[in-house]
Amino acid sequence: MVDGKDGLSGCFPYTRNVKGIEVFLGELKNEVFDPLDCITVSEAVDVPYSSLGDYIGEQGCFSMMFDFSYTNFDLEGKDEKWYKRKAWTAEEFRELLFKSQEEIQKTGWPACISF
Repeated sequence: MVDGKDGLSGCFPYTRNVKGIEVFLGELKNEVFDPLDCITVSEAVDVPYSSLGDYIGEQGCFSMMFDFSYTNFDLEGKDEKWYKRKAWTAEEFRELLFKSQEEIQKTGWPACISF
């Protein structure tokens, strides 16, 4: 469905945090990952920290995750169409990164990106 005057559409409503995905991922873990005793890595965008246990940790579907919930902190609005950038500081970004790492460590193993 076109959602802008320019004829473009955002895919996020159809591809992110789809209800029930944890059931499919749990089956994938049980049938594929567990028998192979492998380490698995996932990506998460906008998964509430209170729901991380569905995706990582002892009962989760993956061994570790990259958290991208903070990636749009510099954009105005949350509708994920075209955005205006807003001013931000390195301190604000640092706090978001630290919060992400601290919250993930309560449940599971955070994957890290090195630059």
